[in-house]
Amino acid sequence: MSDMTIYNFEYDDEYLSLPNSEQEKWVLISYFKMFETPTPIDVVTFIMGAWFVIVLANLIKAAFSQAKGLVT
Repeated sequence: MSDMTIYNFEYDDEYLSLPNSEQEKWVLISYFKMFETPTPIDVVTFIMGAWFVIVLANLIKAAFSQAKGLVT
């Protein structure tokens, strides 16, 4: 877990409803999410990346098979 924190006092209704003397006793810590739910653009990017790797692997395979045929 990261030690990077954000103090989100402005979003906490319970904290804002307390008197100032009580607010000083509170420490609110929110941690960053490491992974989030994928968005549609994430899915498209993943599919395009996988397609690129497959095409590149086929091109390399074809180049080596042609080079192998020239040697013999």
